[in-house]
Amino acid sequence: MLTSIEFRSAKFQPQQNEDSETNPYRYGKALAVWILEKLPTSKYPDAQVSAEDWGWLVLCQREPFTLSIGCGNQEQTDDEGNWIPPDPNAIVWECFVDAKVPFFKRVFSKIDSDPAEKELDAWLRGILQSDTEIHLLKAD
Repeated sequence: MLTSIEFRSAKFQPQQNEDSETNPYRYGKALAVWILEKLPTSKYPDAQVSAEDWGWLVLCQREPFTLSIGCGNQEQTDDEGNWIPPDPNAIVWECFVDAKVPFFKRVFSKIDSDPAEKELDAWLRGILQSDTEIHLLKAD
């Protein structure tokens, strides 16, 4: 599925030295923690946040497939294509829901992750759309 939601919000700001856990100018920890705090714990009791090279991951479940929400900022570049620090007032945040079924489970068990992925995507869109401090730019 892997659709993305782009938005702006002053609610989520890069934390000092946050990009030392990801890559230069890659942020989203505050956003990922906010999503984690909103997740229904009855459905995702073991959810956790972790750094990735592109941003931050909210790992919602591991079995029978991984289900996660990716969180990060879109990169900003100068005229020569070099990454530059984002303007805190103009950061475009991006989230996406992703499910990964291990190869052997996909082949032999016929696990369908689509319903869980669609449900989590709808939940994510709902919390982002309902927050007045979040201004959606694109939701495809």
